[in-house]
Amino acid sequence: PSRAFFSSGDRQPLWGNIVALGVCPASRRIHKKASSTAPDLEGVVPTRVASILWAEDGVDDQVLIHHALSQIPTPPAIEFVGDGEAALASLQVTRPDLVVLDLNMPILDGLETLRRLREDEPTRGLPVVVFSTAREEAAVATCADLGVLDYIQKPFHYDDFTAAVERICVLARSTRKRAKPGKKAKR
Repeated sequence: PSRAFFSSGDRQPLWGNIVALGVCPASRRIHKKASSTAPDLEGVVPTRVASILWAEDGVDDQVLIHHALSQIPTPPAIEFVGDGEAALASLQVTRPDLVVLDLNMPILDGLETLRRLREDEPTRGLPVVVFSTAREEAAVATCADLGVLDYIQKPFHYDDFTAAVERICVLARSTRKRAKPGKKAKR
């Protein structure tokens, strides 16, 4: 079904009728074991541009993400890919500060992409955030078992969606700040 994103004030549709993949009324993390691995973000000051490889097949979501990024003073460098296979190919030549995966993608879904990342020595330790509409407990538990940094359900309202994207940007900056000296992300 087609849904519209809303701004928080008057709940009027923003950008007309956009197909919304999100079903959650507010941005919230719903992870179990992953909660102990999520970094404490209090006091993290954005000082450097981070890099994110974002696997998202939804064009509407990519547009919303770009719009949310335009509101951030120092947005990270984003590379969008449309499926897990393209994400794995990109990771053969570059190492971003953070990988963001949608679970529901064509060709190679997010869970299988995450499994392959964790099986491959060069990508095993990459920080990964899941940003998806998937709500199944089994998927959330599997992501936690595979060591995701955070699991964020795509929110329905635009302001919540923007806040979720901002949180992902902060996570990217925090992983960059915690990188070991002498180890720089390839560009």
